[in-house]
Order: sequence, then C-alpha cells, then structure tokens
Amino acid sequence: MKPRAVHQASVGYDYRGAPSPRILHVAQPTDGGVRRYLAAACADQIARGWQVVVACPDGPLAVDLDALGVPRRSWSATRSPGPSIVGETLALSRIVDDIAPDLVHLHSSKAGLVGRLVVRRQRPTIFQPHGWSWLAATSTVKGLTLGWERLASRWSTAIVCVGHDELAAGRDAGIRAPMRVVRNGVDRARFAVAGEAAKSRARRELAEGFTAKIEDLERIGLSRRGVAFAHAVHGGRELRVYVRERDVDDLTVVEMSTDIANQIAEEMTFPGQIKVTVIRAFEATATAN
Repeated sequence: MKPRAVHQASVGYDYRGAPSPRILHVAQPTDGGVRRYLAAACADQIARGWQVVVACPDGPLAVDLDALGVPRRSWSATRSPGPSIVGETLALSRIVDDIAPDLVHLHSSKAGLVGRLVVRRQRPTIFQPHGWSWLAATSTVKGLTLGWERLASRWSTAIVCVGHDELAAGRDAGIRAPMRVVRNGVDRARFAVAGEAAKSRARRELAEGFTAKIEDLERIGLSRRGVAFAHAVHGGRELRVYVRERDVDDLTVVEMSTDIANQIAEEMTFPGQIKVTVIRAFEATATAN
C-alpha cells in the first residue's frame, strides 16, 4: 500500500492569536444524540477560532451544520456495516487527503470503523463511541463486533466516553486504548433546572415505567406452556423462567429460551441486553411423619 504523505500542520489562528487546529469530524448516524452533540461541538470550536470540517451523510445533521455555517463534505455511508463499506472507505480516504486535518474525530461505531481503517493512526485520532457497538449487537455478531473494537483500539489516539460506566465497560471488554471521560454538556438555557414538583413527577413516571417493564417481562415468560413461574432479576436485565420437569423436556428448554428472547426483542424497547434463563429442575418431595 502506498504510504501517505507526512502530515503538515494547517495554517490558521484562533481568537488568542495562537495557531488553530484543523479538525475533521466524521459522523454516522446523523440524528439523535450524535446530531445534537456534534452541532454543539462544532459551534463551540468555530467560536474558538478552530478550523472545523464535518464529513457526514445528507440528513438532519447536515441541515443543522449548514444553518450554523459549518463547512461540510458529503460522505455517503449507511448506518450498518455491509458491502458498501469498500466505497465508503475510499470516499472517506479522499476526504481525509483533501482536508489534511490535524486531528480526526470519529463519532459512533460506523464512523469509527471506516475512519480507523482509513487513518490507521497516521494522524491523531479520537474515537467517541456514543455507546459501545457490541451492546446493541445481536448474539450472532457480538463476538465479531467486540473483536474489531479490541483490534481498532490500537489505531485510536484516545477514546472519549460520556461517563465512567461506559469507560468501565470498555476496560472490562478488553479495550486498551487511552480512554477519558468527557461528559455531555447540558444547555441550561434550553433545559432549566426542574422544581421539586417536576422532580417528583419524573421519579414517579420512572418508577411506573420500571414496574411496567418488569410486568411485561414476566408476562412473556409465563405465556409458555409448562411454565411454573417467572421473575425478572438484576433490575430487569435478566428473566428467569422455571418450567415443570414433567411437562417440558431438555430440548424444549433450549428452544423456549430462544423463543422468549426473540419475543422480548420484538415487543419491548430497552437499552443493552436482557438475558433469558430457562430452568428445568428435578424436584423430589417426601413427608416426614
């Protein structure tokens, strides 16, 4: 492979008269939290006098950036990995060569995948997962996803996490790149501090939502033939289903755990994963006189 030219720092000055960095942000997806975070970050960096360019697909984020006057390069990329990744990698490589950034900041798993394949740490590279990719992956591809993140961490100058739990999850999964916690900022002009009445209402709604989740999990578990009882544990992160030994054989236990997990995935919305454990225990009862 032909090596890239040695990177030269860009010319520019910030509001203090100091040389300003040239930052290339790469984003996919372009909605939700990534959209809001990146638009706010770019506005702040431009106010500091930094040179900012964003590579992203057309969509809501592109509209926001255009309204803010943030320079943008259209980068056609799907949200999930697939055959299109070859063309996406070539397109992003051309953008990186043309912009010649001092630093590349990759947002979310797809941009992190393509961006690290392109840059391979030949330029300082920040990866910000906005939620680890393997937590949302199905069991079929979870191992592959986790393996890639471990490999690609060597091409990350730093990984930015939004909280200590996210950082700990990365460490526990074997991610070895330097990681830092930078919490998402809150626009206090847009989100005022709630009063006690609003806080109480929010706590009540949260408790009601948690109770409904537990009830839905246990309802799904109890809907199968041969189930004696079911209960959710670990704050709703696991459903344990106990079946009657005389009604359910060992093969059915395996099939039942998969069927219940699939029904939960289809009918419920939840972060992370929910483990389903089906238990078939032999019981013997005797009476002492």
